[in-house]
Amino acid sequence: MSEEEKRKRDLYKKRRDLWIKILAGLLILTTLIAVAFAFLYRKANETYYINYTESGDVDYKVYLHENEFFDEEYLGKDQAYVATLIDNIKVDFSYEINMDTAGVEYEYSYRVDTKLEIIDKKSGIPLFCPTYNTVEEKRARQNSQNKLVIRESVEVDYDYYNNIAKSFIDEYSLGDTESRLSVALHVSVLSVCDNFAENTKSDYTVTLNAPLTNKTLNIQMSSTVPDAESKILACDKANEKDLFMFGAIGFGGFDILLLITFILVIYLTRNRDINYTIKVKKLVSAYKSFIQKITNVFDETGYQLLCVDTFTEMLEIRDTIQSPILMSENEDKTCTRFIIPTNTKLLYVYEIKIDGYDEIYGINEEPIQLPIEEESVDESIEPATFELTEKVVEEPVAEEVITEPAIEEIPADEPEITEAVAVDTEAADDAAIEAAAYAFSVRCNYSFEAKLILATDDTKEYYKRIAALTKRYGAKISRSWKRERISLGRTQFATLIFKGARLGVALALDPKEYADTKYKPTDLSGIKKYEKTPMLLKLTSDRRAKYSLELLEMLFKNAGLTDSGAEPEIPTIPKKAKLTLVSENLIRFEGSEDNVKHAIARIWEKHDKTAPAKVKEELIPAESATVAEQLSDAVEEIAKEAEAEPEGNAAAHYVSGVRYDYSFEAKLALASDETRDYYTRILAYAKSFGVKVSRSWKRERIYLGRTQFATLIFKGSKLGVALALDPKEYADTKHNLTDLSSMKKYEKTPMLLKVTSERKLKYATELLGVLFAKASLEDKKLNVKTKAVNKRTKNSLMRAGLIRKKTTVAK
Repeated sequence: MSEEEKRKRDLYKKRRDLWIKILAGLLILTTLIAVAFAFLYRKANETYYINYTESGDVDYKVYLHENEFFDEEYLGKDQAYVATLIDNIKVDFSYEINMDTAGVEYEYSYRVDTKLEIIDKKSGIPLFCPTYNTVEEKRARQNSQNKLVIRESVEVDYDYYNNIAKSFIDEYSLGDTESRLSVALHVSVLSVCDNFAENTKSDYTVTLNAPLTNKTLNIQMSSTVPDAESKILACDKANEKDLFMFGAIGFGGFDILLLITFILVIYLTRNRDINYTIKVKKLVSAYKSFIQKITNVFDETGYQLLCVDTFTEMLEIRDTIQSPILMSENEDKTCTRFIIPTNTKLLYVYEIKIDGYDEIYGINEEPIQLPIEEESVDESIEPATFELTEKVVEEPVAEEVITEPAIEEIPADEPEITEAVAVDTEAADDAAIEAAAYAFSVRCNYSFEAKLILATDDTKEYYKRIAALTKRYGAKISRSWKRERISLGRTQFATLIFKGARLGVALALDPKEYADTKYKPTDLSGIKKYEKTPMLLKLTSDRRAKYSLELLEMLFKNAGLTDSGAEPEIPTIPKKAKLTLVSENLIRFEGSEDNVKHAIARIWEKHDKTAPAKVKEELIPAESATVAEQLSDAVEEIAKEAEAEPEGNAAAHYVSGVRYDYSFEAKLALASDETRDYYTRILAYAKSFGVKVSRSWKRERIYLGRTQFATLIFKGSKLGVALALDPKEYADTKHNLTDLSSMKKYEKTPMLLKVTSERKLKYATELLGVLFAKASLEDKKLNVKTKAVNKRTKNSLMRAGLIRKKTTVAK
């Protein structure tokens, strides 16, 4: 990439980032404004309540005319008075209001008026009711303590109003009347809001009532102001709602437009660099344990490049040839290559690269050619792999195996390849196994022992440390094909397995308890075969090996085991070639019988001269026949030996390279008399309800229409009934059930009951009865005749095609 291209590339990125930042800022700003208007609209839509207390009172003094009876100038309240002696009445009004809410301003108005009332006693109808303004209306507000206090004093000329009442009565000769004088303080509360929720004005009065025209009188006081009673003023901000609503809608709509614009800008201006970087990071993160990053440039001189379409295929190739996946990125950060080199000068390549980024950045120069594009794909990649597989399978083996050119065929004019074969014959044999397996669609099945023998010296050292610690504490190690168990009696402490080329220790610990610790384990609790040892540590370094030893020692001590202190002798792990491991049955070829024969024939065709003599003798005992014929004879011999084995000796069959696939009918015919009897009785019970039974290769279904009630299967030699019931509902019951809900093929019948006794048979029929009752089926008490299942031999079942034989290894 030229300097001008880099400059334009950086300028494009800067401009794009600037626009994205501007749009993001506007989006955030408009979002905040829209949220603020929405919040204000909600507040305005609510009625605003204010708590307050108020009180009102009135006091008065009755001033007298000069007389010879009273020396006092006036008389106090709550007395009886002689009307003719009253000169005037001095009235003192008081009103107080206290707001509980600070910062709330209300406006108040008050006035004092005097009302003269002449009323007909019989009807109660007012005859004469004039009102006189004593104090004109005044305005007031709360003080700094959010409190309002009104004090007002007035003088009422009683004699004046009394004369008016007498004149009116005398003028119209009114006899049966009642006259009184009312002096009242009126207080109105006015809100600064446009209106209250209930009352625009709240009027409160404090009144003094005095009778007129009587010889004696009692003055009475009344008030509509409830003394010290808590109340609530409600302010409805209705006029502000529209402003806030339109503001929220407007800015919200603009915010949505900005969001759409923001997304479109990001999508339309996205560049290949971003997609490329994300893709590389995701792939490396997902498969980091399988990838080794290299910093130097890999020399591809002399290699034949084989392009791979997907990374999944790279993983399959890696598992087949047991070689690491190497990762390298070019200097310009435009292409990342994942490669698997082989000793046969085959180079498997998978690329993630930027295509046509010059179109986005406006670069008018010739398209940049990445390293992989310098190879001629049509000439060097596409020929042999798939065409070879088809031809070899279809044509006679003897001709094609010998004459067809192989993918890994090495040109004679390349001295580097010739030299490698001459120096390291074991590496050439190993490469032949990899290439032949890949070319003929055959899978190499590596045993635990084989992977350990082929492992690095560091991995072997980690294994020896674990084995030594186990023996010091008196625990035992037992090996199967794929793994080793560390146990003592029925207590299992750990499982040793290989994840690719890495040794792993699956410990009997809860991975959730150690999730955020230094151990960084892998959780295997979702895999059934690791339910006893669900916490996996991959031994990728000395530190990780030390962690596994710490946890394993902790498990031993928790089980009451003690360290003997004696250093045990651990046998040296030999180093062997893959071809030797094939001959020792530690690596098996799995696939169709023909493909297995073709693959091994290709190995011996290409590397007959370099193969060890012992291996050659075991795999090809006769030298007179062709290679293909020898292998065919060997496979047939293996099958004959398998048939001669005692029936039921499945382990011998597996070791010899033959696997048997038993049908449901075959397992039933080979089962014990009790198991066959349980099956017959279950079938008779089910059919008495009128349901149907259909049999496939592995199981039988009990159903009616589209409703499936149960599935009959074999778990080993035991008959099982998988029922269409929820296993969680029966988890703590007497039935002792197995939950199959995690297995897709049992999603309709997830609750398994193994019928191992008469009691279990009774449970099975009871639960079937529950299912039939739910489907509204009734027992028709039919006398169902079920055909008896006869005991048969394995050889007869094989001849009948009820047991299928599969060859997994040619030897």
